[in-house]
Amino acid sequence: MANRTTAFASAVHNLTDPQALLPAPLKNRIHAARYWKEQCFGLSAESLIDKAVALECVGGTYGGAQTPSRFMCLVLKLLQLQPEHEIIVEYIKQDDFKYLRLLGATYLRLTAAPKQIYTYLEPLLADSRKVRIVRTDGTYELGFVDAVVDDLLCKEDGGVGVGMPRMPKRWQLEEVDILEKQSPVGRVSLIDEDLRELIAEREADAVAAEAPAKKPAAPPQEGDGRPRLNFLKRPKTTTNASATAPQEPPPSAKHIMNDIAIANEQRAKLGLAPLKGADDWLERAGDS
Repeated sequence: MANRTTAFASAVHNLTDPQALLPAPLKNRIHAARYWKEQCFGLSAESLIDKAVALECVGGTYGGAQTPSRFMCLVLKLLQLQPEHEIIVEYIKQDDFKYLRLLGATYLRLTAAPKQIYTYLEPLLADSRKVRIVRTDGTYELGFVDAVVDDLLCKEDGGVGVGMPRMPKRWQLEEVDILEKQSPVGRVSLIDEDLRELIAEREADAVAAEAPAKKPAAPPQEGDGRPRLNFLKRPKTTTNASATAPQEPPPSAKHIMNDIAIANEQRAKLGLAPLKGADDWLERAGDS
């Protein structure tokens, strides 16, 4: 009687007994486990919370005898009790107990429709808390809540060694308008925006480090590309040096007459003829 499913359970995935979602060998080993017999007897959906809070790891079976973990025992107990959907949703939405959240997520992955699975499990991908995972050889490894949830969504065994019901891909549900479309690259992490900002800051710092220091701007000079008001400039005038030099007053006629007379005397002594036209010029100068 302790291993039977509740009489009010409904069929799940065309199975009248929800416990049949787990493989028969695994179910039999759970029923024979000491933890099942001592700790899971007489549990309800409310009292099971205390057992889930006390969990210390997540996993399926471990060791040479493939002993079922306490986590898997509680999963089978939920299948046996088949609590209301609102109770499982509360398991998932609460933030205080990470193993209780993963227990509700595993049960929802086994029993719910694809739309409900994506709706309630995808927000858990933002939960980065650490959890312990028991491996099949009995050793433990460190994992994270979001990684366990991602295995439930993507892996056939859900990461716990149990065959999960087949589920369409998200893009297939988007094409038939069952789910709202997301980014073309798929699910986007909540920290993607922070990562993009950090990468942009690092690239800006690298560019600033490589760029040479800027020199102070030089004063504008001729030919630097700026417009000039050439029409305001007056054209330069060229003048001869003789025009600008001070002019000596012209020699007087008396001086010229003396010079010519002296020159003719010298020419007479030398037996030379006097200057031609000198007499006429002297007469005109004397008249003036």
